[in-house]
Amino acid sequence: MHPTIADVLARPEVRAGAPAVRAGRAALGTPVRWVHVSEIADPAGTLPPGVLVLSVGVPVADPTTVPARYVDALRAAGAVGLVVEIGRQLPSLPAGLVQAARAAGFPLVELRRTVRFAEIVAGVLGQVTHRDDDPGPPGVEAAFRSLALHRVPPARVVGELARRIDAPVVCEDLAHRVLLTAGGPDLRDWAARSRLAGPAGPEGWATAPVGRPGARWGRLAVPSRPTPGTADRVRALLDAAADAVSLLDPSPEGLLRSARDAVVADLAVAVPSDAGRLAVRARAAGLDTEGPLSVVALRPAGDDAPVGPPTRSRPSTRRSPSSRRGRRWSPRTR
Repeated sequence: MHPTIADVLARPEVRAGAPAVRAGRAALGTPVRWVHVSEIADPAGTLPPGVLVLSVGVPVADPTTVPARYVDALRAAGAVGLVVEIGRQLPSLPAGLVQAARAAGFPLVELRRTVRFAEIVAGVLGQVTHRDDDPGPPGVEAAFRSLALHRVPPARVVGELARRIDAPVVCEDLAHRVLLTAGGPDLRDWAARSRLAGPAGPEGWATAPVGRPGARWGRLAVPSRPTPGTADRVRALLDAAADAVSLLDPSPEGLLRSARDAVVADLAVAVPSDAGRLAVRARAAGLDTEGPLSVVALRPAGDDAPVGPPTRSRPSTRRSPSSRRGRRWSPRTR
């Protein structure tokens, strides 16, 4: 169900680069599950299994790179072959690299003309996604990795997972603070419930870690017990979505700030009946809802538009960056 390395080399966008197989010809029938551009000498933890690696030769041109070690690192990371573009970065493939690839039976292809890697990636992944439309793991991986390839926001990945499994999904950090949600999860007493979560926990949650190996920063959770007969499918989709979020490599601190900003933004337009719901969201994001809350609004000095009740303190005269351009900003609190 996947194109082989030979199929990839036969694609028009690859043929435009005048490909020449330098090693591993006997393994050209190996299926390609993914295509990825990598210029890392030790790609451990950065590649999905079954990937064909594209490179302009940065690791190969590095005099500190040991060719045999580089080939072994690619294989250990999940690569099924290496395609290197010959050009200004690398005038020719080093003999040591060719020998190491031949010794390992590892497909090594040189492109003798400049091509657009983006067109190769898009073409091959389009073929993979088109062929892998079943609900099992291969199609799932292609669909979610396609989202990561197009650098969509992590929230979209979480939303797509919730849509596919028809259940709520939460992305949290290591302190069990909620960063992203989809599908309307129940966030009451989230931190306490999350600490007990897992397939064997009282609520039977399915979870998957997010972040690169050795640098995990959180996890995706499906905070509900799967219906009978769906556990394997939910697990496959959850793992694929977690891998996609990990490949996007977002900042958990940035996600937390956004989650808290969203609470404050909703608070600004809330009505009294929203108080309980917003308090639950605020606590899930790690905000203290027991103490006093101050909201500060800034407006240009001299602007007559009402901001809120007059402050009991004297207006501040501290100048912001905008005031250096001739405007003075003063706070009003409520």
